[in-house]
Amino acid sequence: MGRSADDVAAAVRTFGLVGHRSAGKTQLAESLLHAAGVVREPGLVDRGEALLASEPEEHARGGSLWPAIAWMPWQDAVVQMIDTPGDDASTHTARLALSGVDAELLVISGPDGLERGAEDALRASRHADRPMIAVISKLDRPADLDGILARLADVGRRRVLPLQVPVFDKHGALTALVDVIGERLLTWSAPGEPVVGAVPEDLLAEAELLRERVVDAAAMCDEALLEACLAHAPISADSLWPALARAVRDGVVLPVLYASGVKGVGAQPVLDTMSQLTPCPLGWTLPPDGDGEPAFVAQWIASRLDAEGQVVSIVRIWQGHVGPNLMWKNARTGGTVRVRKPYEARGPRRSVARHDGPGTLLALWEDLPGLPGDTFTDGPRVPLGPPASRPAMAWLNLAPRDPNHRERVVAGLSRLARLDPSVRVEDDATTGAIRLSGTNPRQLEQVVELLRGRLALEVTSSLPPVRYLERPVSGVTGVHTLHRKEKGGDVSEFAEVWVDLTPAPIDAPFRYVSDVDEDVLPTRFQPPVGEGAKRTLEQGPTGGFPVRGVFLRLTGGEYDVLESKEEHFITAGEVVMRAALHAAGTELWEPWTEVHVFVPSADVGAVLSDLASQRARVMGLEVDHEDETSIQAWLPDREMRTLSTRLDSLTGGRGWFIPRSTHYDKLPRDLVSDAVASSPFRRVRSTDAK
Repeated sequence: MGRSADDVAAAVRTFGLVGHRSAGKTQLAESLLHAAGVVREPGLVDRGEALLASEPEEHARGGSLWPAIAWMPWQDAVVQMIDTPGDDASTHTARLALSGVDAELLVISGPDGLERGAEDALRASRHADRPMIAVISKLDRPADLDGILARLADVGRRRVLPLQVPVFDKHGALTALVDVIGERLLTWSAPGEPVVGAVPEDLLAEAELLRERVVDAAAMCDEALLEACLAHAPISADSLWPALARAVRDGVVLPVLYASGVKGVGAQPVLDTMSQLTPCPLGWTLPPDGDGEPAFVAQWIASRLDAEGQVVSIVRIWQGHVGPNLMWKNARTGGTVRVRKPYEARGPRRSVARHDGPGTLLALWEDLPGLPGDTFTDGPRVPLGPPASRPAMAWLNLAPRDPNHRERVVAGLSRLARLDPSVRVEDDATTGAIRLSGTNPRQLEQVVELLRGRLALEVTSSLPPVRYLERPVSGVTGVHTLHRKEKGGDVSEFAEVWVDLTPAPIDAPFRYVSDVDEDVLPTRFQPPVGEGAKRTLEQGPTGGFPVRGVFLRLTGGEYDVLESKEEHFITAGEVVMRAALHAAGTELWEPWTEVHVFVPSADVGAVLSDLASQRARVMGLEVDHEDETSIQAWLPDREMRTLSTRLDSLTGGRGWFIPRSTHYDKLPRDLVSDAVASSPFRRVRSTDAK
């Protein structure tokens, strides 16, 4: 007799692999798949054999670019895992994918120690209130395990509980593990099933001490176990696992395992531990403030490209079942889609889904409306908001090498942006370029590489131009222009005007007034002068930048009763404004941005020195939580465009900032010639004029 739908859902365990880039997450995933019998041999990531890093770009980088999913049967459970990329280019996609898991497996490279990506994952897991288990991997080489455990306790702010005693050979490679909960020795001579034996005498004391610590920590979260401890009753593994799971769920403890992904050592205990400690999906409840009681809730947690370049969407079912005729409604946009073929996936491999209930991860090839992070229901809205991405901190202007391919490039970028909602594609009408923005430079570089490699679209890239403004240097009076055309000896167009120009504040809107009486120049001819003058302000005489801070006064005019028309005075307004600006001269003003920069406190000095060298004006410092300092400063946009790159270098990728445009200030004289020489506005308009 088959299991009921609730029984199937109760057996699902879903966790995400997290950690620093190149920490061995994907290699460990290969070992887990091999241990579960999903693959015959664990593929080596370095050779491009890994099931969860199967695309050409991932082979080239030797690691994951996008979240990848796989499922495997393990004892009485169905274990699902999401391998998340550790590269900074994929930070938001990794965080988004983790919103669909019930626990995290933090993978730490033993030889490299607790790296920055692992520390960030520890903090993020705590803030998200998500259970975490750690595994120190790559133990085919020596590692400072005591140092890693101490750092885990310091950063994780949880009680660190090793669940094993590692045993190494004379070369420092992991060969065996003492399972302190099961009180047994597991030995590997090759990848595969371990040999089970008794704990050696010389390891008994250490194993017993670790088990006592595990029991003590678990008992603090379980009354029945606490009573057994107080009564000095023997504690079985069957009674210890549920109590430990509660302690992990409550964020009290951080269990630690050991493994070697390359050697295949420790994979089975990892699967055992994750199946025991990962929460059951049936414990999920609807968040408050929804619009009703939906029978079905799913969340779009990731997207990736398949071998044919199609977008594959990964969704997590939180409640209900997909069913053959269910209409999915996007809770944010209202768009609907009928999903007809949900798949179970293991990397690029797929099969028609056999189970589609709570906790299930499904891969969809249908075109879902919306963006990753969106929630779908059978109608009522559910407020399952995705994790917020950091603000745009990196920008590129792109231009197709072949101008005829502009629409294809925009379509390709929009397609790639669906893989990562923190990437934005905009049309820069001023320069004619395509503006790409994201949270860091590597993220944008990755998009451009995919555009060139996967979609075969060649583009050139550059930093966006600084949006300088021009402002009159001084006032001028009595500027005159005569617009006159003759045809066959007769006047066909006539407009004559006199104006005064006065500088105004840079942020003041263009102001135009007329001091001319109706008797001198009819009222219908006076507004067109201002209209023409305003058109000229779009291109200043110094660098072709827009002109601001202008007050124009019409002081005189002449007209022809028969031939003068409003459009003649528009032309006269354009010409007289151009003449007035040349006479007054213009100076360049540059935009400034207020930035709140967040950096590790240890890096504050280096960051302040960098800001000072970039003409920044520091307004204040504030020490925030977890040894992080925020720096409030004003920074010219000219230097702000590269702030993200500099912060990455100075802080090892942990610095970030929130920008807010504030004001304009006069550009220093020594930078004017460079600004004029690099002005794209002048080039664009001179080309258009031809």
